[in-house]
This record gives sequence, structure tokens and C-alpha cells, in this order.
Amino acid sequence: MLNSRQALSNARIELNNIRAKYNESLAKAQSDLSSAFSSKASVQGDIAKLRNEISNIDIRRGLYIVRLRRMAIL
Repeated sequence: MLNSRQALSNARIELNNIRAKYNESLAKAQSDLSSAFSSKASVQGDIAKLRNEISNIDIRRGLYIVRLRRMAIL
């Protein structure tokens, strides 16, 4: 009977250790996922900023006018 109680106690301790490791792994996975989403949002912001800069450059480039001056030949 005593051995059975000790075995049950050991099994509960082991189960608690497994639950703790599981919860730790789950928390790390959720943290990594949140970091990945944050990085994705940051990169999307950078892409939007660069696209805006490209658009602005295209617009400014379209405003340039090349004018040729005729030189009088003497």
C-alpha cells in the first residue's frame, strides 16, 4: 500500500513537471508567434514607405521639363 501511494505521488509530480514544460513551451511558441507578427507588420510598414517614396519620385520625375535653348550662330 505504501509503495502504491509513493508511486501515485511520483506520478503526480511527473505529471506536474510535464504540464509545466508544456505550458513553458506553449508560452514560448506564442511569444515567437507574436514576434513574427510584429516583424511582419514592421516590414509591411517599410514596404509601404518605400512604395510611397517611389511614387513621389515618379511624380516629381514627370514634372521635369527639358528645355533646349537655341543658340544664335554668329
